[in-house]
Amino acid sequence: MSKEEIEILYQEEDNKFLGISYEPNINAWIMHVDIDKWSVENYKRYLKIFIKTIFMLKERGIKEVFGLCDTEKEIKFNELFGFTNTGLEATGHDGTKSIITRLEI
Repeated sequence: MSKEEIEILYQEEDNKFLGISYEPNINAWIMHVDIDKWSVENYKRYLKIFIKTIFMLKERGIKEVFGLCDTEKEIKFNELFGFTNTGLEATGHDGTKSIITRLEI
C-alpha cells in the first residue's frame, strides 16, 4: 500500500509516521507505522503519541485495528503497544505473507 492511501495520524519532520487505512475487502482498519529511531526514551515518547492516537480513533468509533507484520521483530514491536498476535496470516497482492496482529480499542 502506498503512503498516499494511508491517512496520516501523526508525522515527524524526518517523514516517520503513524497512520491507518481502511481495507473494505475485510471490513477492517489497518495501522501503519514507520519508525527507525529506537531507544527506551523514544519508546516512552512514541507510547504517549500512540495513546493520544488511540483516543482519537475511539472518538471516531473505531473499535479495533490490525497490524501486518513481516518479521518476529515487528510482532514484538506491535506487542509493546498492546497488540496481540492472532496467529493468522494474510497474503498480499504480491504474494508476500504477513502475520496479523490485533488491538482492541
